[in-house]
Amino acid sequence: MEEIRTKIDDVLDFIEDRRVTTAGEVSSQVGVDRDMLDVFIEILKNNRLIEVKYVIMGPLLYVGEETVIHE
Repeated sequence: MEEIRTKIDDVLDFIEDRRVTTAGEVSSQVGVDRDMLDVFIEILKNNRLIEVKYVIMGPLLYVGEETVIHE
């Protein structure tokens, strides 16, 4: 059975590859508008797949000690 990939998969892969990135960088590099990215960020954060630190320039997204890296 073929794996089905979605934009949220692309967002998570990008964050995992970068280890630390900004929401703006994810939005521009993955091609997701900021409103949809905010939804994805909440889903990924609530499922402990990423951590978010809110700084003056916007959300800083990263894979931290408490996150679960998917295979």
